Amino acid sequence: MSEKLNILITGGSGCIGSESKKALLEGGLVNKIVLTSRSKKVPSSNDSDKLHYEQVDLSNTQDLLRVIQKHDINKILHTAAIRTSEAQDNPHKAFDVNVTATLNLCEAARLSKQIQRFVFISTAAVYGATTESVDETAPTTSYLPYIASKLAAEQICECYAKSYNLPTFIIRPQIIYGPTRLGEGSTASLSHALAAAVKGQDHTIDFAGPHSFHYTDDVGKLFAISLTKDLDKNFEVYNLPGSSHTSQEFVAAITKQAQKLNLKLGEMEAGTKEMPFPAVLNHQKFYQDFPEVKIKDLDTTIELGLKYFL
Repeated sequence: MSEKLNILITGGSGCIGSESKKALLEGGLVNKIVLTSRSKKVPSSNDSDKLHYEQVDLSNTQDLLRVIQKHDINKILHTAAIRTSEAQDNPHKAFDVNVTATLNLCEAARLSKQIQRFVFISTAAVYGATTESVDETAPTTSYLPYIASKLAAEQICECYAKSYNLPTFIIRPQIIYGPTRLGEGSTASLSHALAAAVKGQDHTIDFAGPHSFHYTDDVGKLFAISLTKDLDKNFEVYNLPGSSHTSQEFVAAITKQAQKLNLKLGEMEAGTKEMPFPAVLNHQKFYQDFPEVKIKDLDTTIELGLKYFL
């Protein structure tokens, strides 16, 4: 392990960025974490002294290089992206942000000659709809602008790993749920179900499943270890570990844990809409390379999520 880990996180205010930041700080292995944003961010009085903010334009390679060199960055977690619905409405913007910005960051990393690992967040939606368990060798499909932009960015990452020796991991999560995943989109309905349960409100999950779910706290720890553990690999693609469930199973788990917490539930319903995602992600490759990782079971995550919103 490097004696001094200085990590750059793009999209640090989003779910993956914020959870990874928290896990990295708790792990005590980092010297510095730099979060980038387009707007100027003022540090909070509660922030760790290891945390730094930089106003950066991801369309400007030299600006990115400046930050990498200024903070002596040696690891990068690239989470900044346009989400599915916005990409659908504005594919040109999706490719500007999801593809061109990834190219600019890879180029800045190459020019710096100091990056020991570049971790890119893709999506398991690249596999399309299938009832089979899919590993990282499964065929991919570009059926939405968001998916196409993520696959294009993956190709850029692979190019820089193999052409310029930029050590790169691509990680494909599916449906993330928990306290920090309350934004837009159908997949956020799992998180909104937890908040609604605590308030006694009615809620219908937007999809049926089964799909692979990842709890926010687990996600941060998984990405933290992907950044900090020394592995002698130049390029790898991983499915993010998770557990496969239907929305009906999710509702049943909420009902069970709500009873234990003496919560009065509103009408909580499972969705019926089929999402174009795989039913199960095979994540054995991740476990082989990071055997020390553990993820929580569904009941535990539901209990934690409900307690958070109490």
